Amino acid sequence: MAASLIAYTAQEAENFQAQQNGIVGSTYFGDTNARTGAWSMVQVITTAVFATLTDATRDGTTLTGVSIPVGTILKGHFTAITMTSGTCIAYKG
Repeated sequence: MAASLIAYTAQEAENFQAQQNGIVGSTYFGDTNARTGAWSMVQVITTAVFATLTDATRDGTTLTGVSIPVGTILKGHFTAITMTSGTCIAYKG
């Protein structure tokens, strides 16, 4: 069975590309303050451990308490982030 294709308008495609490239902004996490928002991608800058990493698209599994190595890029629909240690940049989207 063939997968169906989604037709996007030019504006929708431009918005999607902006989100994927971080053009709509980012948040730097280098402390243990809890934050909420809407992020589409998290890039680990120094080895990171998350106390909270809420992703609306995940199946119920969690990455909290797990050491995430430098350079890892996580994609999803993140709505809450709290670091235990390390640093990351979360891209809005």
